[in-house]
Amino acid sequence: MEKSQFNSIYKDEYKKSTGLLFIRTYHKWHGLIKNKLRTIDLTHPQFVVLTTLAALLRQQEWVSQTHIARFSDMDVMTVSQIIRLLVKKRIDHAGSPSQGQPCQHHTSNRYGAAKGQPSPSL
Repeated sequence: MEKSQFNSIYKDEYKKSTGLLFIRTYHKWHGLIKNKLRTIDLTHPQFVVLTTLAALLRQQEWVSQTHIARFSDMDVMTVSQIIRLLVKKRIDHAGSPSQGQPCQHHTSNRYGAAKGQPSPSL
């Protein structure tokens, strides 16, 4: 079998390639993050949406799904699906009103807190 050419300035020392080092580091970091988030029943995209929401609510009173999508560089439909799933998870974890537990959720396209009030949680 013939050796393929590694067309790069690092062809003789590929382990010094910035791109290769970056992608290896990213994959290691992403694996660690996914494992930690699994312990709290969150995916990485769900975490990104929640942290983006928290960051935006520090800057403005109302945050839309479009704001979250733009800030996090995600598709609006993906953000919408993630939010729907997070709301459903919250309902499932909190129980239903018929079980005697309060169960409030917010499913509109806008999120925000009144001035002086804590930010809403999903």
